Amino acid sequence: GRPDSMSAEKIAAMKACAVTRVSVNPQSMQEETLVRIGRHHTPADIERMVYEIRAALDVHINMDVILGLPGETVEDVRRTMAAVTALAPDDITLHALALKRGSHLRLRMETEHVALPSDAETLHMSTVAVRAVEEAGYRPYYLYRQGYMSGDLENVGYARAGAESIYNIQIMEERQTIIGIGGAATTKVLGIRSGRMRSV
Repeated sequence: GRPDSMSAEKIAAMKACAVTRVSVNPQSMQEETLVRIGRHHTPADIERMVYEIRAALDVHINMDVILGLPGETVEDVRRTMAAVTALAPDDITLHALALKRGSHLRLRMETEHVALPSDAETLHMSTVAVRAVEEAGYRPYYLYRQGYMSGDLENVGYARAGAESIYNIQIMEERQTIIGIGGAATTKVLGIRSGRMRSV
């Protein structure tokens, strides 16, 4: 996920286990935004993580960007997309902010009085982000919706030709077992006979 969860030892372990796909999730490449949403990394940390992973592994890299983050502008998104596409990940997922009631970010926004972009501005951000990925040669291959999404948008995954992730498609269709490891992690198991997911 993020640079604060990565280390040389973890990269070595991924190499030893023949990992083929890694998500590097900046959310934004604007330092002020990262501080505002409580992230413990900088844009430079993201760049360093991508370079270190590429140097050590022949691996598929996915990057996630969130549109509609508190305090961000369309120009912030434009700069984020330029920085992300310059890193040439294999696929990029554009998420619309889904701010859940009781979430840490929502509580922080209420105490610090930081406004979310309007739905109209979030739609403009999406237009800018989609143009950036398409101009960089990425094409959409999956989408999904969540509740409470800014701008009434969808989350859309874009990939270079041949870099599409079957795993992403399978988890959206709830047809993929997911093993959760770590604090508050959830494992979801696909029943062989029932074809239904259950959390364990």
